[in-house]
Amino acid sequence: MAEPFIHAENLAFTYKGSGGAEDIPAIKDISLDIQKGEFVAILGHNGSGKSTFAKLLNLILEPTGGKLSVAGFDLCDKELSEDDLIALRRRVGMVFQNPDNQLVATIVEDDVAFGPENLGVPMPELRERVDNALLEVGMSEYAMQEPHHLSGGQKQRVAIAGILAMRPECVIFDEATAMLDPVGRKEVLDTIRRLNRENGMTVIHITHYMNEAAFADRIIVINDGSVLMDGTPDQIFARRDELRAVGLEVPQCAELIHRLKEAGIPVGEGKISSLEGCAQMILQSFAKEGASHG
Repeated sequence: MAEPFIHAENLAFTYKGSGGAEDIPAIKDISLDIQKGEFVAILGHNGSGKSTFAKLLNLILEPTGGKLSVAGFDLCDKELSEDDLIALRRRVGMVFQNPDNQLVATIVEDDVAFGPENLGVPMPELRERVDNALLEVGMSEYAMQEPHHLSGGQKQRVAIAGILAMRPECVIFDEATAMLDPVGRKEVLDTIRRLNRENGMTVIHITHYMNEAAFADRIIVINDGSVLMDGTPDQIFARRDELRAVGLEVPQCAELIHRLKEAGIPVGEGKISSLEGCAQMILQSFAKEGASHG
């Protein structure tokens, strides 16, 4: 197997207390691998450590213990140069929660050009990157708009375009849909899925929306700074009671299947992580019931 794109081994991070306050361990002992091209959702309640983990992947925060390598860079190496840091952030982009905090220019296309222009990308390649990035997120017609006239979902798609223009291999979405309405969340999630499925981009999606996590290849649940669960969406959502114990719920369709089983109603086998899968399980149940009365 190829070397993982992300490798964490006994990873730890502690926020230093100030003014005599105690240190706060946010990441305690995380060991995992993420392969190039994977779509991984990371779940956890507020304060679980999931966003801290995301910031470690891009060296916004520096690990205080264990091992962490991303895109071939050893992020625990204190000798990393400024050039290494720039190279890392070219390969690993990050989209944050509030799109208004990420937009720096007064025109959409200028905002998308900001990152690659600072990397020294020359014209006409810069022009090509901006046009392609806007096309990728479905925002080409808004290239000359002022960002403050856009909806929340559109602003977040512009922020994503700004990252894409830097040609990363991986994008980390840190609660990138948290401040959006349902329409905006769908716009951004559709963009995330397309980048992964069509472009083979590695996606790390930090979220507390279970319905979004259902689209990932894999879900990692972080609780109290450690990995609690790691598996496919179907495997994770089958553990409803364990999720509830740490303040998380399963998607509504999976909850329905669990309740049917608790009521003694036999359901078929299938994918409880999707509406289609749950519907198929219920149809199988009706078919079996009809056959038994036939």
